[in-house]
Amino acid sequence: MSFFDSTAAGETINRFSQDMQLIDTELPYDLLGTITQIMIVAGSCGIIIYGSPFSGIAIPAVGFAVYLVQRAYLPTSRQLRVLEIEAKAPLFSHFLETLNGLATIRALRWHATYARKNLEAVKVSQKPFYLLFAAQNWLNLVLDLITAGLAVTIICVGVATRSQANSTIGLALFSAANVGSSAKQLIAHWTQLEISMAAIERVRDFTQKAPSEETASEDHPRSKLVAGGDPTAWYGEGSIAFRNVSARYT
Repeated sequence: MSFFDSTAAGETINRFSQDMQLIDTELPYDLLGTITQIMIVAGSCGIIIYGSPFSGIAIPAVGFAVYLVQRAYLPTSRQLRVLEIEAKAPLFSHFLETLNGLATIRALRWHATYARKNLEAVKVSQKPFYLLFAAQNWLNLVLDLITAGLAVTIICVGVATRSQANSTIGLALFSAANVGSSAKQLIAHWTQLEISMAAIERVRDFTQKAPSEETASEDHPRSKLVAGGDPTAWYGEGSIAFRNVSARYT
C-alpha cells in the first residue's frame, strides 16, 4: 500500500498502457521496418552507382550528412517522446480522480474547477508532442535538401560526361528520389525502435524497484500472536486469553 500511496495512479496506468503498447505493438513493427528500409536504401544506392558510376562518389558524402542529421535528431526525438509519455501521467491521474469523485464534484458544483484543471493537463501533455512534430518537419526538410543535392549531382555528372552510359541516368535519378524517402522512414523506424527499447527499460525498472507485498524478512502475522514465536501454537490450545486488557464505553 505504501507504493500506491507514494506513486500517482497515472504513472502506474502509463506503464500498463502506453509502455506495454510500445512493447507489444510498436516494437516488432519498427524492428521489421528498420531492417526493410536498410535493405531498400542499400539497393537504391546500388542502382545509383549502376546508373551513374561517377555519381557514386557523392554517396559517401550523402551518408555522412545523414549520419550527422541522425546524430542531432535521434537523441532529441527520443527524449521528446519520453517527455510526451511522462506528461500524460498527470492527465491520467486527474481523469481517475475526477471519475472516482464525480458525485462529490457534482454535489459541490466544482465542474468549472475540474474542467480547468483537465484543460491545463491536456495543454501540458501536448507541448512535447508539438516539439516532436516540429523536429519531424525539420528532419523532412533536411533530408529533402540532401536528396535534391544528390539529384543535382547526378544531373551535373550526366551533362559533364556526355557519354553513351548516360542513358541510365534517369534510373539513377529515380533511385535518388527513393533514397530520400527511404532514409526518412529508416530514421523514423530507428527512432521509434529506440523509444520502444526505452519502454522495455522503464517496465524493467518498474518491476525491479516496485516493492513486493511479500518479502523474505517479513514476519509471519500469526507468529505475533504467541510470545514464543511458534506460528502453529495458537490454534493448538483451542482458547484465546486476554491479559491486562481494559475497555470502557464512552
